[in-house]
Amino acid sequence: MSKSAVIVLFGGLLAVVMLGLLAGSLFVVERLVAVDQVSGHARYWRQSNPQRKPVAEGTLLSVGDTLETDRDGLVGLRWADGTRIKVGPDTTLVLRHSRADTLRKTEQTRVRLNWGQVWLRVRRIIRAGSKFEVETPTVVAAVRGTVFSVAVDRQGNTRISVLEGKVSLDGAEGSVLVGDHTGALVAGGHVDRSGFTEAELAAWSRQEGVTGPLLTLDQPPLSQTSSPDPYLELAGRTEPGCQVTVSGKLAMVDRKGAFSARVPLVEGENELRISSRDADGRETVTQRTVSFASPAAAAALTGSPGTLPPDGRSTAAVTATVQDAQGRPVPDGTPVAFSTTGGSITELARTAGGTATATFTAGTSPGELTVTAASGRARAGLTLSVRPDAPAPPSPPTAPSPPEQHQESAAPPPNQETAAPASPAPAPTAGQ
Repeated sequence: MSKSAVIVLFGGLLAVVMLGLLAGSLFVVERLVAVDQVSGHARYWRQSNPQRKPVAEGTLLSVGDTLETDRDGLVGLRWADGTRIKVGPDTTLVLRHSRADTLRKTEQTRVRLNWGQVWLRVRRIIRAGSKFEVETPTVVAAVRGTVFSVAVDRQGNTRISVLEGKVSLDGAEGSVLVGDHTGALVAGGHVDRSGFTEAELAAWSRQEGVTGPLLTLDQPPLSQTSSPDPYLELAGRTEPGCQVTVSGKLAMVDRKGAFSARVPLVEGENELRISSRDADGRETVTQRTVSFASPAAAAALTGSPGTLPPDGRSTAAVTATVQDAQGRPVPDGTPVAFSTTGGSITELARTAGGTATATFTAGTSPGELTVTAASGRARAGLTLSVRPDAPAPPSPPTAPSPPEQHQESAAPPPNQETAAPASPAPAPTAGQ
């Protein structure tokens, strides 16, 4: 082969290699880290600019940045995939490496803890080739889908506390695996595993935003224990991508994690359970008790028709007209409880324009039945007759047959980022 041919061949191979490296680099992006929780005093500085800047919610940290907290400082960091670090007081943390390969769908992150303490929640679902590592002066902790903490004293000794999952410690003595509810002290190149200390157990009990998703309730304020209205406007925030329920009903959550719900209240104390669950199934729960006293002072009850046959299906509309102490219609949404001595009836209805209507369904036994409505201090009763000689209910009109459809139904839309409000469940009825 001639010299010129060798040069051409070598140049072609070099071009292919360079193009491959360039194409690969196009798919590698830096993973920014967002600050989503700050209390006390904390600051950060760039690798290229040593000027200290105060940390605030919304601050974005990049590779090479150093974060430092004072004795009263506490900072929450969040990656886009849901991985979270809580940086404790008197702590210095450096973001050494944080990149994502969008072609291979992998992420690689390394932080260095010079001293202080951090609590971490790393996503369970990580593809092969992904890594999340915490480096200290004495050890490197490699994790995958783990909830754990790392503490470093001023002498460089490292304490690892694993609440859930496994952590591989790579140090002078090689690799050591630490599992659930186990601690390990790394000092002088030696790893000593043990159970949790009392201090660690107490510390983990205060890490709700790490053991489960961050969940804060902004409305109603903690000082509010009662409501003058039959509906409670509830609002707060959680981590993006989480599902929030309020006493079992889905709340609306936007892409930033803000959620809201309008909660109906009943007479007396209302125990509200607010839950946030992430994609890994980890859950954070908070509870509130809010009482409601109905302003109702007087009520009147009517039923139509007043006589029904004992066929087990005939119905009557029972309407309660409810007023406050000044004779005004109660606010819309005021709950009214209905009960009956026979047949069945909607147990709870809410007012609109001062009235609430329930549906009574006759049973199969004849007799005189008493229907009662109650709201606050107001009570009202009504007698309905169930008799064999009562006129039969009119037959429902026959609906026309729908035209044939030759076109296939469209597929349901894909899941949206925020959940739509659930359809209201049918109202329960009281048995005979």
